[in-house]
Amino acid sequence: MVNGRLWEELIIAKMAQKCDIKRDPNIDSVYKLDFVIDRFKDVARSTHIGVQVTTRLDDIGKQREFINAKGRALYVPRSVYLEIEPDVDVSTFGAELSYIAIAAFAFGLERKGADLVGIRIKGDCSYGYFEVGKSTRAVQFPRRGHEAGGPANQERPERLEGTLFKYVSDRGFGFIKTGQKEDFFFHISDLEEALKQEVVSTPMSGSYLQSPIAVSFQPGAPKNENAAPVAQEIRVANADGNAQGMDNGSDFVN
Repeated sequence: MVNGRLWEELIIAKMAQKCDIKRDPNIDSVYKLDFVIDRFKDVARSTHIGVQVTTRLDDIGKQREFINAKGRALYVPRSVYLEIEPDVDVSTFGAELSYIAIAAFAFGLERKGADLVGIRIKGDCSYGYFEVGKSTRAVQFPRRGHEAGGPANQERPERLEGTLFKYVSDRGFGFIKTGQKEDFFFHISDLEEALKQEVVSTPMSGSYLQSPIAVSFQPGAPKNENAAPVAQEIRVANADGNAQGMDNGSDFVN
Protein backbone atom coordinates (compact mmCIF):
# COMPACT_ATOMS: atom_id res chain seq x y z
CA MET A 1 0.00 0.00 0.00
CA VAL A 2 1.29 3.48 -0.91
CA ASN A 3 0.59 6.28 1.58
CA GLY A 4 -1.17 9.49 0.59
CA ARG A 5 1.97 11.66 0.70
CA LEU A 6 3.88 9.41 -1.69
CA TRP A 7 0.85 9.23 -3.98
CA GLU A 8 0.73 13.01 -3.98
CA GLU A 9 4.39 13.17 -5.06
CA LEU A 10 3.89 10.58 -7.81
CA ILE A 11 0.79 12.29 -9.19
CA ILE A 12 2.45 15.71 -9.11
CA ALA A 13 5.44 14.31 -11.00
CA LYS A 14 3.07 13.02 -13.70
CA MET A 15 1.03 16.23 -13.74
CA ALA A 16 4.14 18.40 -14.02
CA GLN A 17 4.94 16.76 -17.37
CA LYS A 18 1.62 17.94 -18.83
CA CYS A 19 0.35 20.76 -16.59
CA ASP A 20 1.46 23.95 -14.87
CA ILE A 21 0.95 23.22 -11.18
CA LYS A 22 1.29 25.12 -7.93
CA ARG A 23 2.01 23.89 -4.39
CA ASP A 24 1.99 25.91 -1.22
CA PRO A 25 1.75 24.80 2.43
CA ASN A 26 -0.71 27.63 3.07
CA ILE A 27 -3.01 26.39 0.29
CA ASP A 28 -2.93 22.93 1.87
CA SER A 29 -3.54 24.26 5.37
CA VAL A 30 -6.37 26.69 4.55
CA TYR A 31 -8.07 25.13 1.51
CA LYS A 32 -7.14 21.44 1.98
CA LEU A 33 -5.61 21.30 -1.52
CA ASP A 34 -2.43 19.29 -2.05
CA PHE A 35 -1.80 21.06 -5.35
CA VAL A 36 -3.49 23.29 -7.92
CA ILE A 37 -3.49 22.79 -11.69
CA ASP A 38 -3.28 26.22 -13.35
CA ARG A 39 -3.17 25.03 -16.96
CA PHE A 40 -2.92 21.90 -19.10
CA LYS A 41 0.10 22.59 -21.33
CA ASP A 42 -1.56 21.49 -24.58
CA VAL A 43 -4.67 23.62 -24.00
CA ALA A 44 -4.71 27.35 -24.69
CA ARG A 45 -6.99 28.47 -21.88
CA SER A 46 -6.23 28.44 -18.16
CA THR A 47 -7.86 25.71 -16.08
CA HIS A 48 -7.74 26.20 -12.31
CA ILE A 49 -8.46 22.94 -10.48
CA GLY A 50 -7.52 22.16 -6.90
CA VAL A 51 -6.76 18.55 -5.92
CA GLN A 52 -6.59 16.68 -2.64
CA VAL A 53 -5.09 13.16 -2.72
CA THR A 54 -5.89 10.51 -0.12
CA THR A 55 -5.64 6.76 0.41
CA ARG A 56 -8.30 6.90 3.14
CA LEU A 57 -11.35 5.50 1.38
CA ASP A 58 -14.86 6.59 2.30
CA ASP A 59 -13.63 8.86 5.11
CA ILE A 60 -16.75 11.02 5.43
CA GLY A 61 -15.18 13.24 8.10
CA LYS A 62 -12.23 14.06 5.86
CA GLN A 63 -14.54 14.64 2.89
CA ARG A 64 -16.74 17.06 4.84
CA GLU A 65 -13.66 18.93 6.02
CA PHE A 66 -12.72 19.30 2.34
CA ILE A 67 -16.22 20.58 1.48
CA ASN A 68 -16.20 23.03 4.38
CA ALA A 69 -12.80 24.42 3.40
CA LYS A 70 -14.11 25.07 -0.12
CA GLY A 71 -17.24 26.70 1.28
CA ARG A 72 -15.36 29.07 3.61
CA ALA A 73 -13.37 30.73 0.82
CA LEU A 74 -13.24 30.12 -2.91
CA TYR A 75 -9.62 29.68 -3.99
CA VAL A 76 -10.23 27.74 -7.22
CA PRO A 77 -13.48 27.38 -9.20
CA ARG A 78 -13.27 23.57 -9.43
CA SER A 79 -11.93 20.93 -7.04
CA VAL A 80 -11.18 17.19 -7.07
CA TYR A 81 -11.15 14.88 -4.05
CA LEU A 82 -8.99 11.99 -5.31
CA GLU A 83 -9.22 8.63 -3.51
CA ILE A 84 -6.70 5.87 -4.25
CA GLU A 85 -7.57 2.22 -3.58
CA PRO A 86 -4.84 0.25 -1.75
CA ASP A 87 -4.28 -2.26 -4.57
CA VAL A 88 -3.61 0.37 -7.24
CA ASP A 89 -0.27 -0.38 -8.92
CA VAL A 90 1.72 2.85 -8.84
CA SER A 91 4.47 1.73 -11.19
CA THR A 92 2.27 0.57 -14.09
CA PHE A 93 -0.82 2.76 -14.32
CA GLY A 94 -1.81 4.59 -11.15
CA ALA A 95 -0.35 8.07 -11.65
CA GLU A 96 -1.19 8.08 -15.38
CA LEU A 97 -4.78 7.05 -14.68
CA SER A 98 -5.09 9.82 -12.09
CA TYR A 99 -4.03 12.33 -14.75
CA ILE A 100 -6.56 10.90 -17.24
CA ALA A 101 -9.36 11.06 -14.66
CA ILE A 102 -8.65 14.67 -13.72
CA ALA A 103 -8.36 15.69 -17.40
CA ALA A 104 -11.70 14.03 -18.09
CA PHE A 105 -13.26 16.07 -15.28
CA ALA A 106 -11.63 19.25 -16.60
CA PHE A 107 -12.71 18.90 -20.23
CA GLY A 108 -15.31 16.14 -20.54
CA LEU A 109 -18.92 16.96 -21.26
CA GLU A 110 -20.23 14.59 -18.57
CA ARG A 111 -19.08 16.80 -15.66
CA LYS A 112 -19.27 20.15 -17.42
CA GLY A 113 -20.33 22.79 -14.90
CA ALA A 114 -19.55 20.69 -11.81
CA ASP A 115 -17.38 22.56 -9.31
CA LEU A 116 -16.58 19.64 -6.99
CA VAL A 117 -16.21 15.94 -7.67
CA GLY A 118 -14.86 12.83 -5.99
CA ILE A 119 -12.79 10.46 -8.13
CA ARG A 120 -11.89 6.91 -7.04
CA ILE A 121 -8.82 5.32 -8.70
CA LYS A 122 -9.37 1.56 -8.65
CA GLY A 123 -7.05 -1.41 -8.71
CA ASP A 124 -8.68 -2.85 -11.86
CA CYS A 125 -7.27 -0.02 -14.05
CA SER A 126 -10.47 2.01 -13.92
CA TYR A 127 -11.83 5.05 -12.14
CA GLY A 128 -15.23 6.34 -11.09
CA TYR A 129 -16.92 9.52 -9.88
CA PHE A 130 -18.74 9.88 -6.58
CA GLU A 131 -20.46 12.60 -4.57
CA VAL A 132 -18.08 13.99 -1.95
CA GLY A 133 -19.52 13.85 1.57
CA LYS A 134 -21.66 10.76 1.03
CA SER A 135 -20.68 7.14 1.61
CA THR A 136 -19.65 5.15 -1.46
CA ARG A 137 -20.06 1.75 0.19
CA ALA A 138 -23.15 0.95 -1.87
CA VAL A 139 -21.98 2.72 -5.04
CA GLN A 140 -21.36 0.60 -8.14
CA PHE A 141 -18.73 2.62 -10.00
CA PRO A 142 -18.98 2.59 -13.80
CA ARG A 143 -15.72 1.36 -15.26
CA ARG A 144 -13.62 3.94 -17.08
CA GLY A 145 -10.00 4.53 -17.86
CA HIS A 146 -7.65 2.11 -19.56
CA GLU A 147 -10.34 0.90 -21.91
CA ALA A 148 -12.75 1.25 -18.96
CA GLY A 149 -11.89 -2.33 -18.91
CA GLY A 150 -9.58 -3.64 -16.28
CA PRO A 151 -6.86 -6.20 -16.99
CA ALA A 152 -4.56 -5.63 -19.92
CA ASN A 153 -5.20 -9.11 -21.30
CA GLN A 154 -8.90 -8.41 -21.78
CA GLU A 155 -9.90 -8.60 -25.46
CA ARG A 156 -9.93 -5.15 -27.03
CA PRO A 157 -11.91 -3.87 -30.02
CA GLU A 158 -10.15 -3.55 -33.36
CA ARG A 159 -8.48 -0.22 -34.10
CA LEU A 160 -10.33 2.13 -36.43
CA GLU A 161 -9.11 4.62 -38.99
CA GLY A 162 -10.52 8.05 -39.69
CA THR A 163 -9.79 11.70 -40.31
CA LEU A 164 -9.01 14.16 -37.54
CA PHE A 165 -10.75 17.24 -38.89
CA LYS A 166 -11.76 19.40 -35.94
CA TYR A 167 -9.89 20.65 -32.86
CA VAL A 168 -11.22 23.19 -30.34
CA SER A 169 -7.89 24.55 -29.07
CA ASP A 170 -9.15 26.46 -26.04
CA ARG A 171 -10.94 23.36 -24.72
CA GLY A 172 -8.40 20.71 -25.77
CA PHE A 173 -10.82 18.40 -27.59
CA GLY A 174 -11.88 17.62 -31.13
CA PHE A 175 -13.52 15.10 -33.44
CA ILE A 176 -12.54 12.34 -35.85
CA LYS A 177 -14.69 11.29 -38.81
CA THR A 178 -14.77 7.60 -39.76
CA GLY A 179 -17.75 7.24 -42.06
CA GLN A 180 -19.92 6.00 -39.21
CA LYS A 181 -23.05 7.90 -38.25
CA GLU A 182 -21.35 9.76 -35.39
CA ASP A 183 -17.95 11.42 -35.22
CA PHE A 184 -15.56 10.25 -32.48
CA PHE A 185 -14.71 12.63 -29.63
CA PHE A 186 -11.07 12.91 -28.50
CA HIS A 187 -9.08 14.85 -25.92
CA ILE A 188 -5.62 16.02 -26.90
CA SER A 189 -4.06 13.98 -24.07
CA ASP A 190 -5.03 10.84 -26.05
CA LEU A 191 -2.86 11.82 -29.05
CA GLU A 192 0.65 10.44 -29.43
CA GLU A 193 3.23 13.20 -29.03
CA ALA A 194 4.16 13.57 -32.72
CA LEU A 195 0.51 13.77 -33.75
CA LYS A 196 -0.22 16.23 -30.96
CA GLN A 197 2.47 18.58 -32.28
CA GLU A 198 1.13 18.22 -35.82
CA VAL A 199 -2.42 19.07 -34.73
CA VAL A 200 -1.51 22.19 -32.75
CA SER A 201 0.70 23.49 -35.59
CA THR A 202 -1.76 22.84 -38.45
CA PRO A 203 -3.42 26.01 -39.88
CA MET A 204 -7.05 26.26 -38.82
CA SER A 205 -10.27 27.74 -40.19
CA GLY A 206 -12.08 28.38 -36.94
CA SER A 207 -12.04 24.96 -35.24
CA TYR A 208 -11.47 23.01 -38.47
CA LEU A 209 -8.05 21.85 -39.68
CA GLN A 210 -7.28 23.21 -43.14
CA SER A 211 -5.43 19.96 -43.82
CA PRO A 212 -7.21 17.10 -41.98
CA ILE A 213 -4.97 14.31 -40.70
CA ALA A 214 -5.48 10.58 -41.32
CA VAL A 215 -5.30 8.74 -37.99
CA SER A 216 -5.93 5.37 -36.37
CA PHE A 217 -7.31 4.93 -32.87
CA GLN A 218 -8.76 2.59 -30.28
CA PRO A 219 -12.53 3.12 -29.92
CA GLY A 220 -13.89 3.66 -26.43
CA ALA A 221 -17.36 3.78 -24.92
CA PRO A 222 -19.30 7.07 -24.79
CA LYS A 223 -19.26 8.84 -21.42
CA ASN A 224 -23.04 8.55 -21.31
CA GLU A 225 -25.91 7.58 -23.59
CA ASN A 226 -26.14 11.07 -25.09
CA ALA A 227 -22.43 11.55 -25.71
CA ALA A 228 -20.32 10.87 -28.79
CA PRO A 229 -18.19 7.70 -28.96
CA VAL A 230 -14.63 8.23 -27.74
CA ALA A 231 -11.30 7.83 -29.58
CA GLN A 232 -8.25 6.78 -27.54
CA GLU A 233 -4.58 5.95 -28.22
CA ILE A 234 -4.64 8.05 -31.38
CA ARG A 235 -1.74 8.07 -33.82
CA VAL A 236 -1.06 8.91 -37.45
CA ALA A 237 -2.49 6.25 -39.76
CA ASN A 238 -0.15 3.90 -41.61
CA ALA A 239 0.89 5.06 -45.04
CA ASP A 240 -1.29 2.38 -46.61
CA GLY A 241 -4.28 3.20 -44.35
CA ASN A 242 -7.45 4.45 -45.98
CA ALA A 243 -8.97 6.99 -43.61
CA GLN A 244 -12.40 8.31 -44.38
CA GLY A 245 -12.95 11.72 -45.92
CA MET A 246 -14.33 14.65 -43.99
CA ASP A 247 -17.03 17.23 -44.30
CA ASN A 248 -16.42 20.64 -42.75
CA GLY A 249 -20.17 20.92 -42.25
CA SER A 250 -20.17 18.24 -39.56
CA ASP A 251 -22.23 19.22 -36.53
CA PHE A 252 -20.80 19.38 -33.03
CA VAL A 253 -21.80 16.20 -31.18
CA ASN A 254 -22.54 16.39 -27.47
